[in-house]
Amino acid sequence: MLLVPGRVLVLVEAKFTSGNIIAAKSGDADGEKPRTRAGILSRYSPTLLPQPTLLRDAAEGPFFMQLYRNLVFAVHMAAEIGTEWAFGNLTSKRQAGLRASRMEYTDPRAFVLSLLPPDMHERFVQPTWEALEAAVIRPRNSLGDLAEHMRYKSAHCEQAFCDLRRRGLTCR
Repeated sequence: MLLVPGRVLVLVEAKFTSGNIIAAKSGDADGEKPRTRAGILSRYSPTLLPQPTLLRDAAEGPFFMQLYRNLVFAVHMAAEIGTEWAFGNLTSKRQAGLRASRMEYTDPRAFVLSLLPPDMHERFVQPTWEALEAAVIRPRNSLGDLAEHMRYKSAHCEQAFCDLRRRGLTCR
């Protein structure tokens, strides 16, 4: 979370190698955080938020519960403190290659944008670690240690971040 007082509240769901969690078909338990779409919608109802905000019906397909919950939190907290809000889902390019293998790697943009009125679509962004490295870290010599960390970061015995070809590294 990033707060620039009087300007904007930014929430980011950052993923290293995991996908975005999808709501279960059944299994909500009393006293626990809801895991199903119905449970999530009843606890984090957009009808409790200032209008215009989230719409009740999300797009068909997976219901990304973490993204939904964090989007609701962003809208609610920004309304409470009287500022604008933005929401992001930071992922790796590697996750795009996993989309066919597991549902939680499915691109969530259609889901998130279906929840928002069209005039709020620009408040959601989905940058990648690789784009962040290229735009922010690479151009600054003072961030050399961080650049080296990202260059050699691994996950599951493989390079963690794709698109660092300029250094002779690529994802499989």
